[in-house]
Amino acid sequence: MKNYTIYLKKYAFPAVAVLTLALAGCVKNNINNPGGEDRLPVFDFSTKSVYTLDVQYDVPDGYNVYFEVYTQNPLNIDNEGGQITKRSDIEPIDKGFTDAKGNYKQPVKVPSFVSGLYIYTPDAGVPQLLYCRIKDGVLSRAGELSRENTQASASAVKSAKAGNLVKMVDIPGVTSRILGSWEHYANGYATLPNAGLYNNQARLWGRPDYLTYIRQVSFPGQSGLPMLTVPSNVWKTINTVLPGDGKGEVDPKVLKNGDIHVTEEAEVDLYFIGQECLYMNTLAYYCYETANPPAAPADIKVQTIAFPNATEIADHGTYWPGTMVRDYGALFKGEGVRLHYFDKDGIDRGTKFPAGISIGWILYSNGYNVTRYPFGAVESGYGPIYSNKNLMNGIPHVAVFRHGDFVVTGFEDTRKMAAGDSRDYRDLMFHVASTPTGAITPEIPDVDPEQPSDAEVNYYGILTFEDLWPAQGDFDMNDVVIKYASTVIYNKNNQVTGTRNQYTVLWSGADLDNSFAYVDNNMKGAATVTFEGGDGNSSADMANNIIRVARKLKAYANGDTKLTFTVHTKYSSPVAKSSFIFPPYNPFITVNSVDGREVHLTNQAPSPVADLSLLGTLDDKSVPQEGKYYITYDAGSQQMPFAIDIVFNSEAEAGKFIIPDEKERINIRYPDFLQWVRSGGKEKTDWYLNPRKN
Repeated sequence: MKNYTIYLKKYAFPAVAVLTLALAGCVKNNINNPGGEDRLPVFDFSTKSVYTLDVQYDVPDGYNVYFEVYTQNPLNIDNEGGQITKRSDIEPIDKGFTDAKGNYKQPVKVPSFVSGLYIYTPDAGVPQLLYCRIKDGVLSRAGELSRENTQASASAVKSAKAGNLVKMVDIPGVTSRILGSWEHYANGYATLPNAGLYNNQARLWGRPDYLTYIRQVSFPGQSGLPMLTVPSNVWKTINTVLPGDGKGEVDPKVLKNGDIHVTEEAEVDLYFIGQECLYMNTLAYYCYETANPPAAPADIKVQTIAFPNATEIADHGTYWPGTMVRDYGALFKGEGVRLHYFDKDGIDRGTKFPAGISIGWILYSNGYNVTRYPFGAVESGYGPIYSNKNLMNGIPHVAVFRHGDFVVTGFEDTRKMAAGDSRDYRDLMFHVASTPTGAITPEIPDVDPEQPSDAEVNYYGILTFEDLWPAQGDFDMNDVVIKYASTVIYNKNNQVTGTRNQYTVLWSGADLDNSFAYVDNNMKGAATVTFEGGDGNSSADMANNIIRVARKLKAYANGDTKLTFTVHTKYSSPVAKSSFIFPPYNPFITVNSVDGREVHLTNQAPSPVADLSLLGTLDDKSVPQEGKYYITYDAGSQQMPFAIDIVFNSEAEAGKFIIPDEKERINIRYPDFLQWVRSGGKEKTDWYLNPRKN
């Protein structure tokens, strides 16, 4: 840099000691009012915000829920096909595990331009997607905003006891029996006392009034036995046997005929335990002699509607900006009904099923029509799906397995399946129990799989430095440019066990031959550090928690092939996420590769081996006793940086960063930069995503 060349001549460099002596006599200016000018409060040039993420799931004791955090909606919605699939073009900015009671409260690092977070989980039994809004520097609790729009627009809010009891079934070609009536709210919401964690309102469209097992805390006026609590080990089994989108394949041994065979006289209970789909499906069943199963759908003459609307009441508040989904539920997890045995003539024989009778299931894909005047109706929807794969051209649409005495059946609600199609079989999940226990199909596969125990999160960014410190420089922010991609490994207790950090030297726009390093105080002097790639000169100063990554950058920084240095760190003791220092930790350059002459990010402390005599000299306005470091202003009293950490959501986004040209102030290449600084980081937070076009 030409400015630096003049500076060198003026101070008769290269003798660092001479410069230090010369600077020792310089006047140290007051940071807030140097020269008497009025200045804005000190800005730290941070492009990230760290919030406390508060997630709470309603789960049984012992159920640790795995989840991922995104800055965009990670799910694709196929309204026509009724499928929810996970996007593959974005990656999470964080991951975590709740405690055994479904709670999580830990810091999360977020790019400052982000306005909300999506909390996605592939685990069963909890909301698949929750949303947190960021407003006025506050991150809301996950899911608490669910009904802020629809509450105001509801035409009426009714008591749960005041619904309309209807029983409209319109499925041609088969005689349909019912176990009772169901509620249907045409307008407004039903108010449910103590419905759940997030709200107490629900549509209740198609909620049976004949439930044997109910959520009594929400429906204290209804008679019935307490609902079933699904044990945590069953949810864990579902997660591995029927993995959510992107988590693996369904074990073929559980893809079989899902009919239930009664081997001794018994009563049979059906429990709703969850659904993960867009459709409002209807679940029916039919009875037949085990020795004489139907050979074709036409052989089924009588069916009984069990759950008119097998959709969960969304008390969890699944909210996506601009839309409401699953706002028309009928059932809470664990609610259920005792089935009645209807013989081949459609006569109700009561709740006792004789030995030698089987129960087949029929799911009507999107069978509950909420728009059917005046109160909605059960219809054929997109057609019937049978639990007996022989009635579905040999293609299984159900998965069935047993965990102890708990029998789980999972339906796939798309009819457009071919042999070998990969599905999750979680569109409708239910449990079937018998009294006495063991009176139903003994050959159901028994499974007891293991759960994953750790998670990896990637962090991406660009580090840019000015090396004239403690003088100002030209603020082109290209003297050293480093791209980082850091992976943090969390265990199930939300502790960091290790990291993998890749640093790619993108550019050196300086006349000096600088070096790059960082302080990782997470190590606390106790860690195993190994290096991979680079030029072979990386080293670790464990006594001071300093990782010296890249020495003398000019030899390779501006070549066509970029050099990447990888640092593997394994902490001797896991580091709590609540106290973990996120990547890029405390990065710095050493000017002209002189250890001790360090340039850090604004308000990041120098390392223990830094030359502190330079602080507060020339154009540096550091006040160490106040924890203020590496601060400077241009001739117009505008605060400018010596270094910036520019945070991105992905490596691909970081790869699009345009390095300013030599002597081109960063605000020339990025026109929104100064507005961002002058607003204290409140405006134009995405300034680095909008470079000036050449």
